[in-house]
Amino acid sequence: MKVHETGLSGANDKATPHPSIELHTPGGVITFEPHGRLKVLVADDVRDDVFFLMRALRQRGHETLFVDTPSAAKQLMMTGGVDVVISDLRMPVPAMGHEVMRHAIEAGIRTIAHTGTPDEIDPDLAVRLHAVIEKTADRAKLATRLTEALRPSQQE
Repeated sequence: MKVHETGLSGANDKATPHPSIELHTPGGVITFEPHGRLKVLVADDVRDDVFFLMRALRQRGHETLFVDTPSAAKQLMMTGGVDVVISDLRMPVPAMGHEVMRHAIEAGIRTIAHTGTPDEIDPDLAVRLHAVIEKTADRAKLATRLTEALRPSQQE
């Protein structure tokens, strides 16, 4: 099982408030409010996508874990402690990413699909996902999408 863990070192692992971050975009200024520290499992087979996701999450103060196979994702989810799963739905084929999401949903873990083809999500799965983030190479857009997706829903 390939697992890569990143996050704050034990020395810096303190519950300190994370300041708001402002991004200047063509549409104005977007302020990101702190959401608390989460343990986020990123399941993806495309290294560039993993890098951008993990970087954005770590900048928000979240702990990140990375896996590149559904079996490794399942194994980590079974150990507990994962708050959110972000998975590419085509890892490298759709059945693999959908498998990761279905397992997370069954385990009661919040799910965020990260996909370049949001229209191709299985409708039965789509209604059970917490959020869908469309892939982008634009870091500001990715940060905005992640911030929105990580906000607790009104039902929570």
